[in-house]
Amino acid sequence: YDYRDDEISLYELWNVLVRRRLMIGAVFLVATIAAAAFGLSRTPAYSFDAVIEIGEMPNLSGGGLQAVEKPSVLVTRINEVIVPAIVDRTEEETNAAVPRLEAEVMDGGAAFVRLSAEVNREQESAVREDFNQLIQRVIARHEAVMTQRRRALTRKLSRLEQEVQQVVQARSELFSGLKGLPQLDEETATETDNLSAAAITLGGIVDLLLTRETEHEVADLEARVERINQVIEMTRPTQVLRGPALANEPEGQPTSTIVALGAVLGLMLGVFAAFGREFLANAAAQAESG
Repeated sequence: YDYRDDEISLYELWNVLVRRRLMIGAVFLVATIAAAAFGLSRTPAYSFDAVIEIGEMPNLSGGGLQAVEKPSVLVTRINEVIVPAIVDRTEEETNAAVPRLEAEVMDGGAAFVRLSAEVNREQESAVREDFNQLIQRVIARHEAVMTQRRRALTRKLSRLEQEVQQVVQARSELFSGLKGLPQLDEETATETDNLSAAAITLGGIVDLLLTRETEHEVADLEARVERINQVIEMTRPTQVLRGPALANEPEGQPTSTIVALGAVLGLMLGVFAAFGREFLANAAAQAESG
């Protein structure tokens, strides 16, 4: 057995390619034409998106801020409730299919929500209107929630201010009553306690104790009022960070890239077909000679 018969000759391979050049060319042309037809016949799809920044409002205690709505909750509400209602109404009005809008959280640690859809040029106007309606609904709901929170904190502030006034008034009334208490004269003070000759009044002692207590309570209430006012001033409403906009370039690969890939694929398939056809021809010839 001559092992040289199993060696592959580059010259023979080249002869196969030359003999089967028509087949290779045909497969190449078919693949290239098919890729060009696909690339030219498809409708360009553009990315259409917007970004919403969720606002912040005081928490129930008034000691800090919290998001008006959790980003994950807002995304679920948009995708499951708001979008179906808007899309259904738009399709009824236009009698045409409308791309479905989708919401997603841009960053897990931030209050940014991205709204997106893939549209063609003809759908841009309808989708833009859907985006604006969706954004208006979200902002209107958040404004209502923030208004309710402001009212609740305003009522809380009123109660705290009333408590301050009540404490001050109670202290004033108590001090007025203490002024009528009898004083301890010097003789009595000497006989009972051996205190100094200075007159000590019971009202003065009570006045000192109550003054410290009420001042501490009033200061605490005023600090709470000031903290709530500061938090209310830091409130930030929900806003559109980036308005609805259409991308400049379509999604996916350009037509030129698709045609180039089709040509390369066609050439490879043509070469494989040529060697396959050559193998079958040789096998048939050996069968006949045998």
